[in-house]
Amino acid sequence: AVDSIIDIVGAAICLENLGAEKIALGTLREGQGTSWCQHGRMPVPVPATAQLIARYHLPVKITDTQGEMITPTGAAIAAACANCRLPEEFVIEKIGIGSGEKDFSHANILRAMWVRPAREASAENGNASGESARESGDTVWVLETNVDDCTGEQLGYVQEQLLEEGALDACYLPVFMKKSRPAWQLQVLSRREDMKKLEQLIFRETTTIGIRRYEAHRTVLPRRIVPVETPWGSVRVKVCTLGEEQRGYPEYEDVKTVSLAANLPFRQVYREAEKAWKP
Repeated sequence: AVDSIIDIVGAAICLENLGAEKIALGTLREGQGTSWCQHGRMPVPVPATAQLIARYHLPVKITDTQGEMITPTGAAIAAACANCRLPEEFVIEKIGIGSGEKDFSHANILRAMWVRPAREASAENGNASGESARESGDTVWVLETNVDDCTGEQLGYVQEQLLEEGALDACYLPVFMKKSRPAWQLQVLSRREDMKKLEQLIFRETTTIGIRRYEAHRTVLPRRIVPVETPWGSVRVKVCTLGEEQRGYPEYEDVKTVSLAANLPFRQVYREAEKAWKP
C-alpha cells in the first residue's frame, strides 16, 4: 500500500506543479499470462486493473508480452486524470520519460508529453512575430436547441455535465418560442470529436427533440497556465497574450478552494494571486 500511496501523491504533486488542465490518454499496453501479487498468482490483467479498465472505459491493447504491464495504481491514476482526447494535430513542447525495474523484451518506459494544438501554437508564434491577434483562430462547432418545459434545476445540471464532458462552453439565452412561450436556448461550443457525445447528453437530459449544429470560426488569444504562490496556497493563473501585452486571470476554482480553506474573502485571494503573477 505504501508504494501505491507514494505513486498517487507523487502524480498529484507533479500535475499540480505543471498546472495541467487537460490530460489525454493514449492506448494502454497490457501483457498476458499471470502475475504474482500479495494475493497469489493472478491472471493478467489482474482483477483490480480489469475492473478499472471496464468501469472507466480505458483504451487498452493486449500485447504478446508475458506479465503485468498495467498496475491497479497506474490504471487508477489514468482513470482519475484523463479528461480529454488528443487534438488531431499538435505540437510537442516537452517530453518526460520514466523507466521501470521489471525486465521485458522491450524498453520498460513510460513517456509523457506536453503538447499544444497545432493551431494554437501557430497562432502564438504569429503573435510573437508581430502578427495581429485576429489571426489566432480555430474552428469549433455550435450546438443549439430551445427548451420550454425543463426546470431550472434540470438545466443547471445539464450545463455542469456538458462542461465535465468536454464542452468548451455552455450557456442559456432567454428566447420566445411559438405562441409567445418564454423558453431557454441552450448553446454549446464543442470540438468536432466531442460533438456526438455532447448531442447524446443533451437528448438524454433535456426534453428537446432536435439540435441545430453549425461550424463556426473563433478568434482566440494564445494562453498558458502559470502556477503562483499566495500566502495561503497555490493558485493557477491563465495568462493570455495580445501582441506585447500579457493579461493574467486567476482560475476561479483555485481561488475558491484557497478562500474557503483560509476563510478569506474571494476578492482578497484573487487580488493576491494577481499580485503574485504580475512580472
